[in-house]
Amino acid sequence: MISDKSELRRHYLALRTNLGDTSKQAAELTDTLLRLPEWQSADIICSYMPTRGELDVTPLMAAALSANKGYALPLTTSGTADGEMVFCLVTTPDDLSVGRFGICEPRPHCQRLTDAQLERALCVVPALAFDTDGYRLGYGGGYYDRFLKNFKGISVGLALEACLSPTPLPRGEFDVAVDILIRERQVIRTHE
Repeated sequence: MISDKSELRRHYLALRTNLGDTSKQAAELTDTLLRLPEWQSADIICSYMPTRGELDVTPLMAAALSANKGYALPLTTSGTADGEMVFCLVTTPDDLSVGRFGICEPRPHCQRLTDAQLERALCVVPALAFDTDGYRLGYGGGYYDRFLKNFKGISVGLALEACLSPTPLPRGEFDVAVDILIRERQVIRTHE
């Protein structure tokens, strides 16, 4: 069993590189998400732009907008020691430009979400791996853990079986579990 986060990151990055085409699994996981009551009741969907073999969740933008929901993507801001991430509303690909980490982010004109708006949001959280308690292994920057610490909406993780840790992932005091984990054959509400 690997217990060091750096070793786990290398392991899951290598594993994900060898998975091949995951578009079918990504479509199945997002279809499950679209059927959840938490999706139906959310006013805004916060998501991410996939990078480094992450599941392609870009179809969520069209699904959210066609359901008259707001759709938001993260914008990393500089000027803080730990780095901060805010979510901004986007409506078209023209609202995006390449950001600090080579990932498309909302342009400066996009509206930042307020705390009140985020209370009625559902946030799809990326990860290298999840465990069945909903804890995630990210890239080590801590952006999502800092965001989720104060997030009052519903957080969701989509997990391929190959990227689901068979044992609890190492976690520290700042790690935050997602509220719902959708795996290929199961929906787990982690706080029940």
